[in-house]
Amino acid sequence: MSNAYIDSLLSRFELERMKPGFGNARTVRNIVEQSIRMQSARIAKRRSPSREDLILLTESDVPPVAESLKSEKEVLLQSLEDVQKRLREIELRELIHGLRP
Repeated sequence: MSNAYIDSLLSRFELERMKPGFGNARTVRNIVEQSIRMQSARIAKRRSPSREDLILLTESDVPPVAESLKSEKEVLLQSLEDVQKRLREIELRELIHGLRP
């Protein structure tokens, strides 16, 4: 692994940590597996890849972030909307139960 790959990978992990549903081991495994697939695609384009090409992961092998990161404010607003929706459901259920004889 090149130093640039490691730096890019660590930066990617920091971005991933901010996403809802982040899972340490699962995320690391998925990103490294994606990196290996990207490396394979990169090497396949070369006519005669060197031994180093075959074993070296480079910065270009770090997959891009699939979706843009939401700001903390956006995440909190979404959570608030979810809570408000759930409260409305509970209130409606209570209202329905109160109408029953």
